[in-house]
Order: sequence, then structure tokens, then C-alpha cells
Amino acid sequence: MAVELLRSVSLPQEELDDLLLTVDGSIERGTAIIKQLVAFGKGAEGKNIVFQPKHLIREVVNIVQKTFPQGIEMQSEVLRELWVIRGDQIQFHQMLMNLFLNAKDAMPNGGAIRVRTDNVTIDEHYPSVDVDLDPGRYIQITVEDDGEGMDEAVQEKIFEPFFTTRPVGRGSGLGLTNVLGIVKSYNGFIQCHSQPGQGTQFDIFLPAVFEDEPAHPVYDPAEHQGNGETVLIVDDEGAVRDTTQKLLVQNGYKTLKAVDGVDAISVYGRNQDQIKIVVTDLKMPNMDGISLVRILRNMNPDLPIVIVSGHPDEHDLELLEPCSSIHILEKPHKSPDLLHWVHHLLHHNEMLV
Repeated sequence: MAVELLRSVSLPQEELDDLLLTVDGSIERGTAIIKQLVAFGKGAEGKNIVFQPKHLIREVVNIVQKTFPQGIEMQSEVLRELWVIRGDQIQFHQMLMNLFLNAKDAMPNGGAIRVRTDNVTIDEHYPSVDVDLDPGRYIQITVEDDGEGMDEAVQEKIFEPFFTTRPVGRGSGLGLTNVLGIVKSYNGFIQCHSQPGQGTQFDIFLPAVFEDEPAHPVYDPAEHQGNGETVLIVDDEGAVRDTTQKLLVQNGYKTLKAVDGVDAISVYGRNQDQIKIVVTDLKMPNMDGISLVRILRNMNPDLPIVIVSGHPDEHDLELLEPCSSIHILEKPHKSPDLLHWVHHLLHHNEMLV
């Protein structure tokens, strides 16, 4: 609807900006979901990195607010100075979503889900943890609901695989089992407090790490401007070719285009002295990106190449020797990402693959 409004209605700049933010936010959420589905379908593990969990918590809360029934109220108190943790961000996202879904199902008539965070130091004097956790500093995530609650007999079984109190066909009984597995993968701990008719509270403790928080580079257009260098764009989708061309031209580059690997070899052969870098899709008909890259490297071993793919095949990528002039950029990506790597490969010499 936002796109249709942008097309058909003359709006003040402030309202146009709001609509563009709506579109951008929807794309971001769709991108995140697609990446998770691809990773899950491939059985791939996410990256084990140091990250700031408050951003992911806010993202999941935002998704829940927009997708849960109107009778479910979402409340959050996320500590501004929350410590960072190390782990798989995809699993962290899944852990929170499973807890929120569980809370929603416990409130068929509506209610509130509350999520809170805190920094805690665990020692022998810490009052809220009744298990043998290693002493140290942790982040605490509390998810609480106004649902039906559970008695002690049910609480003893909630983390068992396939155990569920829901009707047949309404649940697999694996949600909390997955949550427990994810918490353990972080070397953390989860505990549950609940009484019938008084709701349920889950407290999760994940070890904090005290390394530099991963820097999110600020995009500076002036640092990524081209100087008239010619970029060969190779993609079998016309919309991708045209959009990439507009982006690069707008940022100071010249462009040539090819519809697949065979066409790219022909274009490069005729313009080899002119083309300074190639941006190519990986999956294409007639000749894929890997074959194209290998041929181009035989023609010019120093040619910088950006390979763009949504689901690169690890076996195919192993065929490429480590090379400072090649970078693999994962789809979907934003404009600054592509501009950064085009500029970087043209002006730097680092081991990137």
C-alpha cells in the first residue's frame, strides 16, 4: 500500500519520508526472515560473533507488535547499556520468538507480554539463581506473560521434546526444547516461575563478553565515490542490472552490462582495457558466476570481482583460490555494501576470501 501511495499521491516530504521508512522496514524484516529460512533449509549454522543483543530484542518486539493479535499487548524495557554477548544471532532471534509465541498461546483471551533486560553479576550471594552457574557477569532476559500459568507437574516437563499442553495439531512440543538448546549453546541458563492462573515468567542468563562491540561502519558517500572507472555488471535479471547500473552511475562510475556469463566474456573481451572491475551474480543460465570468474581470472589474474549471491554453494566456492581481488557479497544487500566493496577492491589489497 505504501508503494501505491508513493506512485499515485502527491504528499508532503515528511509523509513521503514516513512511507519510505515503512517500505524500508518491511524489506528489512523480509530480508531477515529469508536469511533465516535459507540458513535453516541448508542446515547451516549462523556466525558465532560478538553482538549487542538489545538491537535484536527490539527487532523481535517490533515484529511481534505488528503480527500478533490485537488483544496481545507487548511491553519492553531494554537496558540502554546492556552488555554484549557472543553467539549465533539467528538462534538468539529464534529463542526470543519461541518464547513470545509460547506466551501468546498461553493467553487465548489476550493479555500482556513483558520483556525486560538487565546486567547481573552471578556469585554465591546472587539470590535469583538456584543452580550452579559459573560466577561471572551475565545479561538477564525476562519474558513474562499474563497467561494461564502452569502447576509444578507441568513445569517439570516443559523442556522435554514433544511435550505440549496444547490440543492435537496446535503445537509440536519443540518450542521450549529449542529454547533450552539455544540457551545451552550460549553456556547460559534458563529458569521458569509459574503458578496456575498467575502467568509465567522465564529468566534467561547468558554470559557477557567484554570485547569491543562490533563496529557498524557509518556510510560516507564521499569515501565510496567512483572516479569514472568502468564496472561490468553481469546478471540475468534485468531489474537487478538496471538498478545496479543506476546506483553505480549515480556514484561516479561508468558501466557496461551483460545478461549471463557467456555474454560477459564477450563484453569483457571487447573492452578489456576499459573494464576495471566486475560485479556478477552467481546463479545464471548458460554459464554461472563461478565458471565466469575462473575464465576472467585466466584472462586477467588481477581483475577485481564482486560475486553477489543469495545462497552460495560452499563446494563451488572452494573451487576459487583465495584471492585479494575477489569478494563474495551476500544477497540481499544494501547499496552502501556494494559501493563499499567496489571501492575497496579497486583501491585496497587485502585477503578477502
